[in-house]
Amino acid sequence: MAVQAHERVASRTMNGSIVILIAGAAVAILGVVIWVFATRRKPERIDPIAATTGANRGLTGTRNTGGVATLAWDEALRRFVAFTLDDAPREALSKTPDPAHAPVFESVAAILTTLEARPEYIPRRPSLLPKLMATVNDSESSVLEISRIIAQDPALTGNLLRIANSPFYKVGGSPIESIDRAVTLVGVQGLRSVIASALLQPLMAAGAGIYSRFPEFCWDHTLYSAVTAEAHATQIERAEPFISQLVGLLYGLSAIVVFRIARDQFAARPGLIADPGSMARLLETWVPPTAGRIAVSWELSERIQYALESQTLALELQMENSLGRSLKFGRVTGALLMLCRLGRITESEAKAILVAGAGQGAHIDRLWDRFAIAYLSNQPA
Repeated sequence: MAVQAHERVASRTMNGSIVILIAGAAVAILGVVIWVFATRRKPERIDPIAATTGANRGLTGTRNTGGVATLAWDEALRRFVAFTLDDAPREALSKTPDPAHAPVFESVAAILTTLEARPEYIPRRPSLLPKLMATVNDSESSVLEISRIIAQDPALTGNLLRIANSPFYKVGGSPIESIDRAVTLVGVQGLRSVIASALLQPLMAAGAGIYSRFPEFCWDHTLYSAVTAEAHATQIERAEPFISQLVGLLYGLSAIVVFRIARDQFAARPGLIADPGSMARLLETWVPPTAGRIAVSWELSERIQYALESQTLALELQMENSLGRSLKFGRVTGALLMLCRLGRITESEAKAILVAGAGQGAHIDRLWDRFAIAYLSNQPA
């Protein structure tokens, strides 16, 4: 009996010791956890405006523009964008955005980094695009084959004829009422341009209000850019003309996508007004990667994606890409043509800017003369 009592006492003592040890360990662990949380450095919140820095500050940066010779290509793009933003002074594009716009910058970034999940913004790949690309890149393809592809899609046919009858493409005074007529008037290369534009034609209606003319002017610029990029690719880079044109169209399409998202986010916050500096910085930062995302979603080649994204990274990474060079040439030339159309610069000034920046001498000189005859002959200089 005495032995059993002794064993029970010893057992209770041991259990008590274990409990004390466990409790002590728990307190120690809790103390360590509290110390870690207390001393851990809290992550600093990223300023969405500061993080949206722009593409080499081409639009929002500042440059010396003392004369025609020093007017950089980026300055031509800056002047055109300033006009599309309700004819703002170009210096307004360099103004630091209002800190109150941070929620808009944050929302725009969130949407554009997950663009594939926002079907209301990202254009679906045209179902005929792969077949069309294969056909137009086949030197043995005929106009009839291209026409047959278009005829498979009534909506595309209507869009094609509408664009073919626009002032940008229309040849002669009589209306173009059929694909065959369009083929006869514009020829194979012209038909390719019209088809590509029709395939990628975005919904441009921005509604009334601030910057309502941006989509229309942006798309006009895109059409000029695509055609001139194609010419540069063919005559200077010896690259694929249709692919170069497609790259130009995708870049312009992406600009309209970014604009729509930014405008919607400002509209969702009635107390905030989109200023040119905020819009320019959002466009500058997000258009190239958005164009790349659309190219990925459409399963286009890595070379096309590289050319689109190089518009942001070319200066930083010294990218060498013939498609990227043709795209930059097209964007600048398109801006100069638009500025001439709008009476903001003369044709001779535009030519001097383009030739000085291109470094290709007589080749660029002849290209500009061709563009001016085609697109500025009926425009005031």
